[in-house]
Amino acid sequence: MRTMHRIEDGRMMGEHVISIIIGIYNGEKYLPECIRSAIEQDYKNIKIILNPGGNSL
Repeated sequence: MRTMHRIEDGRMMGEHVISIIIGIYNGEKYLPECIRSAIEQDYKNIKIILNPGGNSL
């Protein structure tokens, strides 16, 4: 059984990191709301990747 330790921002060490990829081509109007929504999810161990080109990574 792995031991989990809470770190400063509420995440748990040992949890998986979830990547959220946000395409921002022509979406500047909605970007602040989109990022805010991603940050406010219950799962906090996330990495947000902004893709400005409209193509896949």
